[in-house]
Amino acid sequence: MGLQAALVDLVDRVTSSHGIKGGCRETGEPLSLPEEIAIFAYRAVQELLMNAMKHAVPSGVTVAVAHEGAFARITVSDDGAGFKEDTKLQTVDDKEGFGLLSIRERLDDIGGCLEIASQPGHGAQVALLIPLAGPEHSGTRSRRGMKA
Repeated sequence: MGLQAALVDLVDRVTSSHGIKGGCRETGEPLSLPEEIAIFAYRAVQELLMNAMKHAVPSGVTVAVAHEGAFARITVSDDGAGFKEDTKLQTVDDKEGFGLLSIRERLDDIGGCLEIASQPGHGAQVALLIPLAGPEHSGTRSRRGMKA
């Protein structure tokens, strides 16, 4: 089915089951990621959407997929409650699922990074930057804009 098609389906299912607006958009060529990395990306987006539904109570969510140099950028945005960025990456609670810290650690392992922009009352935007060529080809890890 491909990652982008799977993400469109995921966003459609999540938004319809929660009765909110949503969409998934892609810019540029379809991503070509190794299967293991594509599965990770899907699960990470799934976790981010579920976190938004559970904690932020948004009226809308958007997933955007794009190329950014040697990286794929997958951004999950919501217009919900937002959060104080520095408190969300302190611990991993297995009862709460995959978690932002786990996502960040996995991205670090593959040469990517996690970017978070959120403030209480102003929604959240979480971006996964995933190297397109695999960690052995990505050079130094891109950390620009990383807040955590």
